[in-house]
Amino acid sequence: MDLVSPERPGFEFEDFATLFDYWSGLRNGTSIPGPRDFDLLDVCGMLPDLVLSEVISPDEILVRFMGPSIVERFGYDPTGRNSLLNQTEDMRAFVGRCYWSVVDRPCGAFSRFTNVYSSGRESIAEGLYLPLLSDKSRWLVNLNRVVRFSDWQESGPMTLTAARILDLDWIDLGFGVPSMPASAAS
Repeated sequence: MDLVSPERPGFEFEDFATLFDYWSGLRNGTSIPGPRDFDLLDVCGMLPDLVLSEVISPDEILVRFMGPSIVERFGYDPTGRNSLLNQTEDMRAFVGRCYWSVVDRPCGAFSRFTNVYSSGRESIAEGLYLPLLSDKSRWLVNLNRVVRFSDWQESGPMTLTAARILDLDWIDLGFGVPSMPASAAS
């Protein structure tokens, strides 16, 4: 198979382009960078809104680093926990398959979604997801940005991420993209 380097998507938010360019620069030819290649110090300006997750399976995605701005919005630090616990039960399987697709295909993803924080505040957010692969582990790096805060909602003790997925676009990194639908409802 003849693999090509990815073409950078056009991002409205400059940090998404910066992260994509940094990640692309870590590639050795067509290979995908590994977790050890990704140096948090190289992206320190993005750390407040960055998440690193280890993708064990479509049912187990462990948060390994969550930026302080996200922790503040969450109202707690979910580091070390399965991030799927922050989805509603009807969204967990879909979100797990999306994360798994990023590391298994591999491909990138760009999504717009709503979050409902433990405070009850709802936001519309965007996220860029890129794989970090080694022989022994599958990780993904995710940069988030709140586009706007909206209404207050009834909430529980935990933040619900991806309460609704508004858009999901796959990014071809030279290995194709999944054929799965762009929403849980499809």
